[in-house]
Amino acid sequence: MAFAIAIESPWALMAIGVGYAPVQAAWIIADARFQAAAPSTTRATATSVRGFGAALISAAAFAIVGLLAQGDDPTAGLHWIVGTLALSAFAIPATVPKRAPTASAKS
Repeated sequence: MAFAIAIESPWALMAIGVGYAPVQAAWIIADARFQAAAPSTTRATATSVRGFGAALISAAAFAIVGLLAQGDDPTAGLHWIVGTLALSAFAIPATVPKRAPTASAKS
């Protein structure tokens, strides 16, 4: 997606779409794993809160791009968002707890 921002072409939208596809695939895989691991009593609530949080983050990203846009040029906001996403790509895995060993792994 960073490539799409760097070039000034209508094809940049295509590059953003191609970059968006793996993100959506990762969400689907993560959600399926969460659904399988979460207890049934809290699964719906936790999934709803995660979805709401993701929507808030998306709305905030769009607002930041809009606020930092200079006229019709959203480049400054897009650079800020891409930088923030890149930092979070390294920070989030460091904060996720390690998987508990399964019964078969303990043997």
